Amino acid sequence: MWALLHLATTCSAQANATGPPPYFEWPTFVRWSDLEGSAWGDYFAAVYEQDRIPFEHFPLAVSSFWMFYTDQLKTQDVDVPNNPPRCPGSGGQMARDGSYYTENNMYSPPNTAWIWHKPPYHAVESDDGWIEVIHRKDPFGDEHFGAWFLSAKGSGVWLHAGKSISFDEHDDAYSHFGVGKDNEAMSRAAAAQGFDTVVFLKHKDNTNYPCGKEKQVDAKYMNVEVVAVKLKGTYACGTEHGSPSKDVLRAIGTPKSATAATSTTTQTAGGCCAPSSRQGPNRDSSL
Repeated sequence: MWALLHLATTCSAQANATGPPPYFEWPTFVRWSDLEGSAWGDYFAAVYEQDRIPFEHFPLAVSSFWMFYTDQLKTQDVDVPNNPPRCPGSGGQMARDGSYYTENNMYSPPNTAWIWHKPPYHAVESDDGWIEVIHRKDPFGDEHFGAWFLSAKGSGVWLHAGKSISFDEHDDAYSHFGVGKDNEAMSRAAAAQGFDTVVFLKHKDNTNYPCGKEKQVDAKYMNVEVVAVKLKGTYACGTEHGSPSKDVLRAIGTPKSATAATSTTTQTAGGCCAPSSRQGPNRDSSL
């Protein structure tokens, strides 16, 4: 069992008696036959292999996803809110779960939008160890050892957590591994102890999360960091020669439009880490 991320937050269809109504009522599909043939079913089929949609166990709540490809939503004529704001929350109202917006973090790929999931986030167990992520080629010069991903259910890019350990903040990991405030040293030490990933559940960072500074958001962190300590984040997909083993990182069925948008700059994991076979993880188990 590996420590992973809890990404299953649902949006209530009922208005809160003491607050404003939800921004949008995201659909829930009770069974596969309800999803199949719908606009959402066509969208998910474009993002994932038809038989590898991460439907966990039905019912499938669209609100449990984090990231969507807006060009594919448009192509499949999916009903979503028009003109989403950059940050969750709008019109002077506080952000609430289910808000639709465009920038979760500074690494958000182009042509994407997000559903807001309010922290705190939690580590949970998973049988298969795969999580969906995004990654951008290291912009800070501290990923020569370790590649820093952010969770992004809906991205179609999968990282296998392997042997994983979770902390709230960076300082907790520095202390645990006996290193200074050095991300690369932390990755080296974790790898030397046999870990594959280090997860940070509550890292406060207004650089990573510009929207966190906004009054209506009021969140010091907006996502979960996953460090693949044996990869190198100076490369978009973690290795000098392209993708690591497909047992570590892979993309399945990522939309061609999104692949093109990412691979033109080779900055964001997506097009560069798709195996030729398009074989994804076994999605029979839930994340």
